[in-house]
Amino acid sequence: MSSDLDVTWSYVGPIPFRGHNSSRVKTSIPLRGAPHPSSFYNSEGIEAKRDLNPPDLEVVQNALSSLIGGTKAANQDYLSNTEEDPAFDRDAKGRLSELIKVACQALIREADIESCDQRLQHDVEAAEYRQKRDNQLADTRYRQNALLPIHQFPVELFSNVLTFVVQGKNLQYYEIEHMLRQLARVAHHWKYAVLSTPQLWAYLHQGMSSAFIRISLHRSKTVPLDVFFYTDSYAHDMSQLGTFAESILPHSHRWRSLDGPYLAPRILEKLASHAPAFRHLRLVRSPVQGIQLGEGPHLQTLDLTSVSLSWDSNRISQLYQLSLTDLKGQHAPSLSQIMHILTNSPKLESLKLTYLEPLDTPTDGHIPVGNVDLPNLQSLEISELAWDPYNRLMGRFQFPFVACKKLRLEPIWRAGSDVSDTIDYLAGGFVQQVNCFAENASASISFELHTVKLHVDCPSKGRFDLRMIVKQEGCVEAYNDAVITLAQLVSSALPDTPLVLYSTYNTHPGFSVDLLMRFPSTTEIVLHRGGGCDIQSVVQFLGHQHSNESVGDNDLAWPCPKLKKLDICELSGHPVGDIRGWVKERWVKWKPPTNAATDGPSETPVKPDGLVEVSMPMKKSGRTEMWRPVQRTQNRKRVALRPKARVVYDDGEDDMGED
Repeated sequence: MSSDLDVTWSYVGPIPFRGHNSSRVKTSIPLRGAPHPSSFYNSEGIEAKRDLNPPDLEVVQNALSSLIGGTKAANQDYLSNTEEDPAFDRDAKGRLSELIKVACQALIREADIESCDQRLQHDVEAAEYRQKRDNQLADTRYRQNALLPIHQFPVELFSNVLTFVVQGKNLQYYEIEHMLRQLARVAHHWKYAVLSTPQLWAYLHQGMSSAFIRISLHRSKTVPLDVFFYTDSYAHDMSQLGTFAESILPHSHRWRSLDGPYLAPRILEKLASHAPAFRHLRLVRSPVQGIQLGEGPHLQTLDLTSVSLSWDSNRISQLYQLSLTDLKGQHAPSLSQIMHILTNSPKLESLKLTYLEPLDTPTDGHIPVGNVDLPNLQSLEISELAWDPYNRLMGRFQFPFVACKKLRLEPIWRAGSDVSDTIDYLAGGFVQQVNCFAENASASISFELHTVKLHVDCPSKGRFDLRMIVKQEGCVEAYNDAVITLAQLVSSALPDTPLVLYSTYNTHPGFSVDLLMRFPSTTEIVLHRGGGCDIQSVVQFLGHQHSNESVGDNDLAWPCPKLKKLDICELSGHPVGDIRGWVKERWVKWKPPTNAATDGPSETPVKPDGLVEVSMPMKKSGRTEMWRPVQRTQNRKRVALRPKARVVYDDGEDDMGED
């Protein structure tokens, strides 16, 4: 008999219904593909026969529910009863169990199919619900955006806001392209404003895509363009500029600013003939001599680096920003031309002259008489300028610059220069500028090789820098004159300002001591590469009390009472023990003076603020160690020098270590 027959297995016996443990019910279970029934015909209680009309699935489910639907206890009773029933042997029981398992698997698969159908139906309904929810949220966001106060602005005003956002961030060219796309995606109102604002599309960079440049030229309409060319070397022809130049050159009449290094002559020719509207010019390294600017409005920004320009052009006036860098030889303007530009630019806000060698021409004698008043000047930087033209130029400025937030002066003070006029100048009008920074300011003066620097930092007004350079080596006298000049400047303008002294020059003995006497409010002393006698004199000066006439003839005071840091390098051959000794004497064993009337502490004891750090190399075990004082107690009565190697010493008399 084929195994593909529709077989109905009929069983008559005890069936465990839920809540019943003994019943006689005939149950028929249809099974497709059952094995040959003769192998199951082992008992009179089991009969296999072919059913031409098999029952439907509901009958099978009811039968199986009657077989396996009972409780666990009822099933156990059923099994125990069937074992005692002679009409039910073990073999038939096992066959029936296999049959029940197969039927259960079929029902489980059927249930899985129904469950999948239900889940699919649920997913479809969930997708429809999510779509409705997204549509409602989009509509809600649209209505909320329409009610925002910024959307109540007129389109013209809102366009100005977007222009300020994009241009005020100093974005790179690739960031501008991305920013415009993001702004257009916020809302329909934003997209309309972005697409209808020509100013947003007026910045063109050579690195932008050709499609974006084409769109920008169309959407910018007739507004002035800010053009940036970029080539990594000088372009003798237009091949390096490619399609960018082909797109930009026809619009040269709209150029407002031109920026880029190594510009080709053809582009520079446009400045004189076909670029009347540009107001900002920044050029770097061009071999073209005497670039003509042509006729047009006055420039607002002029930034040149190694570029030869026609300095007599009427357009170089009424400037707001002027920067001239590395202009020498034929590239450099004369001093009279520089003064003419400054005199005709009263609204100048930023001035930078770096590595500039003005031409000495007969016209220099026609420098305009009178002071150059720049009330709006916020940044002044003059560096690497020869001393003579520096004096002639700075002598025309009217100090102080009340709006100045950054002042950096680095003239080259050559040996043999007459400094008498300069000292008077620094002590006069220049001090007025320093006084603008004196309130809550901190100053530092450094003496490096052939260089003297003065830095004044004011939290409210910015940074003031003065730097003097002595170019020729071995000019100790000229160097000392510069130091003394700065010392006089600082001591007169900032008498109570904490100062930092850096000395890296091999000066004569006692020179640093002279400076320390001029700066009683010194907070930090750093001596690098100094002469041996000079360092020793500094150590001796700091380690002994000196008379102070302001306190009284019999009273002694420590020098530099506000000293916080002492850093000495290359100390081999110097009395290290003396340094530890006076540090210990000055800060560790200090006791407040007593009041004779009350036999108690004085009301106003003059105590040093406390040394925070001492760094000096010490030879110990063949290595150099940096020693720093460590505060042991809160009242600062005990301080120990501890090396960076974390060697801890006892708190006894020798807690400073050995020599």
